[in-house]
Amino acid sequence: MRPMATRVPTRKPDPVFYRPEGYEPQESVGYLMKRILNGVVQEVDRELAPHDLTHAQLMPLMKLWKGVATPFA
Repeated sequence: MRPMATRVPTRKPDPVFYRPEGYEPQESVGYLMKRILNGVVQEVDRELAPHDLTHAQLMPLMKLWKGVATPFA
């Protein structure tokens, strides 16, 4: 009886997302996500303007209201 040959699984190469020769920072995932976040913050600021608040001011207030932050460190 012949011993069974052990099959070594072949590994597919990792996908290449960025290549130095074609890298464009404005097409990177991080850059695009930051643009989306900035757009959301701008829209929230527009919605909060009648209440004389900004997104940066609202977030600590929301954390205090939800009880996940304290006013003192």
